[in-house]
Parts: sequence; C-alpha cells; structure tokens
Amino acid sequence: MALVLMEGFDLLTTTQTIAKYPLSQDFSAAMVAGRFAPGQGFRPGPNNQNGYFATSFTGMAAMSVGLGLSFPVSRCGAGFSALRFLTSTDARQCGVGFKDDGSVIIAGGASGTTILATSAPGLVSSLVWFYIEVELVLHDTTGRISVFVNGAKVVEVTGADTKGQASAVVERLQVTASGTNLGVSEGFSMDDLYITNTATRLGESRIHVLTPTGDDTAQWTRSAGATNASCVDEAPTNTTDYVASSTVGHQDLYTLSDLPYSPGTIHAVQTRMFAVKDDAATRTIRANLKSGATTANGSDFGLSASYAQKVDLYELDPNGNVPWTTDAVNALLSGPEVRV
Repeated sequence: MALVLMEGFDLLTTTQTIAKYPLSQDFSAAMVAGRFAPGQGFRPGPNNQNGYFATSFTGMAAMSVGLGLSFPVSRCGAGFSALRFLTSTDARQCGVGFKDDGSVIIAGGASGTTILATSAPGLVSSLVWFYIEVELVLHDTTGRISVFVNGAKVVEVTGADTKGQASAVVERLQVTASGTNLGVSEGFSMDDLYITNTATRLGESRIHVLTPTGDDTAQWTRSAGATNASCVDEAPTNTTDYVASSTVGHQDLYTLSDLPYSPGTIHAVQTRMFAVKDDAATRTIRANLKSGATTANGSDFGLSASYAQKVDLYELDPNGNVPWTTDAVNALLSGPEVRV
C-alpha cells in the first residue's frame, strides 16, 4: 500500500487550499473549525451548494479514501453523491453519498446516479463530525465498493459494475454537496483526508501538524525575531515573516512540537514548504527531514515568483526504514536547504 495524498488543512488558508487543489470551485470557500481543536477543516462552498473540493492523481483501478465530514444530513433529500470518483474528464465512475434519513448510499451507472446499495438509516447525524472510508475496486463485472463509518462497515457491493465509464481508472476525487437542497447558511465541511492506491483502508485517521519550536541549524537569514524557527512556525501559514537565502548548500533545521497524544499507528510523516523567489535567477530548494543520525532529502522544488507549496511524504522512518513511532516523530528535525 502507498499513500497518495494526506491533507489535514491545518496549515492552509482558503487561498492556499484553492491554489493547491485548483479543481476546487470557489463559491465563497472558507476554512472552518476542524474535527479536533485547534485544527481546521475546509468548507468548499458555504454560500453555494455547488462548491466542491477536487484533487487529481495518477489513474488507479483500486483505491481507498478516508475523510471527516460534517453537514446537515436532514437537508440531503432522497440522496446525493458526496464522494465522486471521476475520470480525467470529470465523468463519474461511481460515488458514495447520503440520504436525509442518515443512511449511506453507493451510486453507479454512467450518470453516477443509479443506486447500487443503501445502508440502514440513522448512521450519520446533522452537523456532527463523522469519519467515512471507502474501499473501491473499479471493474465492470467484479467491482467492489465497501463503506465504513467511524470504523464500522455499513454498506457494500461486491461482484458489481462499479465502472460507469470506458476508462478503467479513477483519476480524480471530488467531494461536494452539489445536488442537494442545502441552503445558503448550511455548512458542508471536510477534514483529515487520505487517499491510498489499494482497496484496503487505513482506519480512522487524524492528521496533526508539528510546527517549528527552535533552531538546531540556522544558516538562512530571518526577517525578524530571535530565531529562524519563529519566522516559520505559524499554522495556518502566513508570509508576514520568513527566512531567506541565496547561498547554495545553506540549511536550516528546526526542532518541532511534539504529538499531543500517542497514536496506535503512524502511517506517514509529511513535510510542507511555502516558498517564493525574489529575483530572476533559477532557484531550487528542498525540505530535509532528520531522524536520529539519518537525513532524508526531499525532492527538489523549483521556485517561481509567486508563493507555491511543496510536500514530501515518508511512510517509513528513514532512520532504518522502519515504521514510525511516537518517540521518533517527537525527535524529528526538519527545514529547508538551498539547492540552486
């Protein structure tokens, strides 16, 4: 199994979220309080139910998705697909959604609206966060869609036609309230999203942000403050203060905040940078992650004249290529390096 994407939204502003996921329609999208304080989630379109979140990836015939959702279930009518599995041209292969009685539906067919299965009612409640996971095998005769709510399997189709289009893969995930009768004031919010490339779920997951707390190595120049770490420790991210360097090989490494709990399993650690160049020269940086005596180098990130985001994902602790532990995560160092 490999993680394709993990997103907790805690580091992002609304503008940054839309920039990272450019398929998102901006109907007054907003960041909202997340599943766990002090984190935040994303509301694709609080002033229009046609707002949506979408992300693209390499085509997959099997995958799993998990995310937290909160919305007024009682306004969902006879059913709509909140999670839509799409081709590269936004044609629907299949979907998973909800009805106003709190039941979960699995939808298929060329239009993505044929109901393949419906769960028992009362599984989800209005404006209460719940965690949904979907295991998907795309096939026109032996397909499978299994849906879990808060860890329990609630509905499934097997040996089914889950492929609504000619394409044999899913290349986009759309999360939306489009097609409901949600009004202007209602909220459709999401948080703690993961996507994998196999039809085996991870289990209910939480994405927690570790922010810089101090300098281990400080070779970049800070714009203000007493430490470099204090210039890059905001969540969500801002550009009011920053660190900068044009010297190839210059590195910063920061100590990080600890996890506030001890997870049973840590599926991955991800670094995220927001960076920009302020001259016309070619500029490239990377984010490094140091665990114990081992430093893992992120991939090179070519900078542009506008701020952009870069993530690197580590499913194993590079110090031995072993599963992550709480102690290992709490001891991590991370920071940027000038490459060109």
